[in-house]
Amino acid sequence: MSLTNYFENELQDLIFNNTTIPYLGDATGLVGSTADGSLFIALHTADPAESPANQSANEASYPGYVRQEVIRQATGSPNGGWTVSGATASNTAEIQFGAHSGGSPATQNITHFSVGYGDGGSPNADLVFYTGALSGTLAVSSGVNPTFAAGQLQISVD
Repeated sequence: MSLTNYFENELQDLIFNNTTIPYLGDATGLVGSTADGSLFIALHTADPAESPANQSANEASYPGYVRQEVIRQATGSPNGGWTVSGATASNTAEIQFGAHSGGSPATQNITHFSVGYGDGGSPNADLVFYTGALSGTLAVSSGVNPTFAAGQLQISVD
C-alpha cells in the first residue's frame, strides 16, 4: 500500500510549510502548528538509519559543526524555507554549515544528511523525520564549509 500523490504533497506541505491538510478529520482538517517552528538539518559520516531514529547517530563532529535550522514555511529565515512540489520538498535558500576550524578529526567524510526536530540541546533533540544519502562523499577538512545550494537538498516521500 502506498500514499496517493495528492496525500504525499499535502503531507510534505504540512511538515515543511506548516500548511493545513484539508478534509482530514473534522471541518478544519489536519491543522498545522500555531507557530511555524523549525526543522534541523544534520550531516552524517554514515547512514543514521531509520531505526532507531536518532539524529546524533553517525553525526559529523568536526570542530565548527552544528546542525542548521530551517524554518517550516515557504520563505523566511533562518536559512530560507522550503518549496514543496509533488512529493518533494527542497530548500529555498542556501544552507551553510560551520567551517571546519582545524583540529581533530582533521578530515570527516560526510555521506548522509538528516532532517529532524532539534538542535542537539532541546528535548527530543535527536528525533529524525527524514534521512538520505548525498550524491557523493564530501571530505570536510580545515576551512571547508559544507553547503547545500538553494534547491539542492531534495526530500521526497513515496
